Amino acid sequence: MDLSLLKALSEADAIASSEQEVRQILLEEADRLQKEVRFDGLGSVLIRLNESTGPKVMICAHMDEVGFMVRSISREGAIDVLPVGNVRMAARQLQPVRITTREECKIPGLLDGDRQGNDVSAMRVDIGARSYDEVMQAGIRPGDRVTFDTTFQVLPHQRVMGKAFDDRLGCYLLVTLLRELHDAELPAEVWLVASSSEEVGLRGGQPLPARCRRTSPLCWIPPAGRKT
Repeated sequence: MDLSLLKALSEADAIASSEQEVRQILLEEADRLQKEVRFDGLGSVLIRLNESTGPKVMICAHMDEVGFMVRSISREGAIDVLPVGNVRMAARQLQPVRITTREECKIPGLLDGDRQGNDVSAMRVDIGARSYDEVMQAGIRPGDRVTFDTTFQVLPHQRVMGKAFDDRLGCYLLVTLLRELHDAELPAEVWLVASSSEEVGLRGGQPLPARCRRTSPLCWIPPAGRKT
């Protein structure tokens, strides 16, 4: 297993419609192997693995992860955020996060929210700022993406820990297939597809079969891991 690749994919920050960090990893690999690449209007990446007169097969994984988006900034420097995707209630309080600015700077902070029963609302990120101006000076603006600040780690017994394994493991598979089969003679035309915006209602995956003009679909979404 290429742990450096898996680490890069896991630590990339990519909420729905802002998947450029994951997309760049895939594009660099496709460019290195001189593969045809297409895009759709939502930002999905379609890589043609080979040419064939056989059936067309699509292997798909999604690039995005659950996270948050900056909604507004208060006069006191509190950064109000909205969830993007189905973020579990237990993960909405006292969690380390990082904000990616439009200049691609990473600003660490602490996510918290107001709990009422099982519901957590009014979520905000504290970066230590004491005013609106201090947040502005950090380069943070409404619309910036917020992700969990989780470091990829290798555990004993050939296991790993990190964020966004749903579906960066799938993206890892796409790169692995690209590397291992890039010059293979296959009985089908294979498209390796990294879709956008899966975590917000499968939006990015819906138009992809038509884009590939596939006749034999294959969609692989791995398990995210296990609870202990």
